[in-house]
Amino acid sequence: MKPINILLLPYRYYQSVLASLILSFLTLSAFDAHAAACESWDSSYSRNIAVPIIGPGVITAGEDLPIGSILYAQTYTPKIDTIGYKCSWSRRELPITIQPYLQGQTLISPSGPPTESGNKSVFPTNIPGVGLVIYVKNASTESTGKMPFKWSQPPVTETRLLAREGTEKTDSIAIELIKTGPVVSSDVQQVLASSFPWIVLSNGVDSPFSFYRPYWTIRFSGAVSIVTKTCQVSDVDVNLGKHLLSDFSKVGSASEWKDFQITLKNCPPFHGYQSSRLNLHQDEIMGDIGSNAFIKNKLTIIFNSVNGYHDDFTAKLESGDNAAEGLGLQIGNKNESVLNIRKANGYNTGLPLTQVDGANYIIPLKARYYRFGDTVKGGKANGAIAYTINYY
Repeated sequence: MKPINILLLPYRYYQSVLASLILSFLTLSAFDAHAAACESWDSSYSRNIAVPIIGPGVITAGEDLPIGSILYAQTYTPKIDTIGYKCSWSRRELPITIQPYLQGQTLISPSGPPTESGNKSVFPTNIPGVGLVIYVKNASTESTGKMPFKWSQPPVTETRLLAREGTEKTDSIAIELIKTGPVVSSDVQQVLASSFPWIVLSNGVDSPFSFYRPYWTIRFSGAVSIVTKTCQVSDVDVNLGKHLLSDFSKVGSASEWKDFQITLKNCPPFHGYQSSRLNLHQDEIMGDIGSNAFIKNKLTIIFNSVNGYHDDFTAKLESGDNAAEGLGLQIGNKNESVLNIRKANGYNTGLPLTQVDGANYIIPLKARYYRFGDTVKGGKANGAIAYTINYY
């Protein structure tokens, strides 16, 4: 009997070892078969954010501001919790490289699709000639005015079985109202924030598996009032009087300056405009609202001779029978400095514009005859210089 017992013990031992090996193999195989999985860091986190119009919400947009000019701009910084992902995978997949990203998409666009302009997507608004650009900025100072956009962040190589990582946070949302075309002259028009698009910001992972989760839905509230009315102007007659030829004894001689003025009547209120996204800023966390001074409006005046030019500073007189010859007209400022009447961008009037609706303004000027010819002939000395007021 003893020999039999001795033979059975090793058999049972090897059988036990074999069973253990099979069990270990099955356990390892089951573990290695675990599929990679990913979910949001905090699946309960999402926000619907209504970004308000910051500041006074009123501007004066001069009709001569060039296309592409920024009329109004602001930045809004919402409070944000940690966003990111938590993922797991099998040991045999390690090390594993993860490619996270942030992206923005248009949810709805009430006024129509955007027009691409360089590195910006310009959305239409309810006012023809006024467009909108939405800027999204992340914590690493990267910013974009494109919509949709996708930021691929630096890849992360993991050696852990379970990873929990935050993705790049969105720092702020900014907008710019841009002049995209002529804006109809009007006392006041309201650019409604309800005509702006809604956008959705999401984070996710592209590889080695796909994960996507929206965390902010952005809409806008309020309105920006735009004043585009111009002043009333009229022709000005200036009587330079009668003169003798002896008053113009040589080239360069001139008559006395004659004062006159151009009156701008019933002008709009000049609120200025805002071209920097940093000047108007609201922060949900700090609770502060920054409101730096707007860019002041200005009026310029451009002159053009109706009858041609002798040079940049002298307009020719009307020609014809009994017309004077060798003389021209010059315009001067209140300090008697002769003005260039062919200056393409004209002169800043320097008027102290106010926010009073219906105000009148006066541009003081001077005029005179000027001899430019080697010979002069007496006669009618009528001339005409047109002026144009530009609004910025």
